[in-house]
Amino acid sequence: MLYKQLRRFLNPLVHTPLHPQWLVACEKQATLNTVKHWARGNTIDVGCGNRWLSEAVTDGSYIGLDYPPTVAQGYPGHPHVFGDAACLPFRDATADTVLLMDVLEHVRFPDLAIREAARILQPNGYLILQVPFIYPVHDAPNDFRRWTREGLRLLLKQPGFNIVDETAYGNPAETSAALGAIALAKSGLNTISQRKISVLLMPLIVILIPLVNVAGWLLGKVLPADTFMPLGYRLVAQKTA
Repeated sequence: MLYKQLRRFLNPLVHTPLHPQWLVACEKQATLNTVKHWARGNTIDVGCGNRWLSEAVTDGSYIGLDYPPTVAQGYPGHPHVFGDAACLPFRDATADTVLLMDVLEHVRFPDLAIREAARILQPNGYLILQVPFIYPVHDAPNDFRRWTREGLRLLLKQPGFNIVDETAYGNPAETSAALGAIALAKSGLNTISQRKISVLLMPLIVILIPLVNVAGWLLGKVLPADTFMPLGYRLVAQKTA
């Protein structure tokens, strides 16, 4: 309950360094731009949440699908359709674009989800996929795995996808800072909920979070680029005819 209350309080600050997930939220626009550039025709958003990606689908129709137990847990979900990513309630070759954005790590059988995406896509249709690589456990117990770039390539190869665009987002400084800020916030929340004496450190934690965020952002701008520890990956794959 305390966590949900704090999350509601912090939500308005998510696009400022005061929020522990600021560096993660900075990727939102890049995600929207990717969807806007590639999505076309009949777009099905698997794991749509509050349908925030619908604003990026400007060339065609949009259908949001979400998993009933996820919405039942209290997450903001406003799907057009309820369903399971591993058994989509759509006919073969009825979609031009499928979105799987920050969803695949929560699916018990990701290979089935990818095959289902391939099944409902028309030939030459696009799958737009985003997953975390270095990120804390979230939405437990429904957080099952993380992928490397090579693991994603292997996952997409068997169902017949050809990767046409690939991005590793979050340089090492940003990734380190994001994890540090989130860890500070979670530790502070634990001290409050468990009534530990370390709650006296909360003022320091509140000060450190924006400092860590800004330091990571600045270092990410000046240090050499590297993709050995990204926050995650964003891929666009085309179904082979």
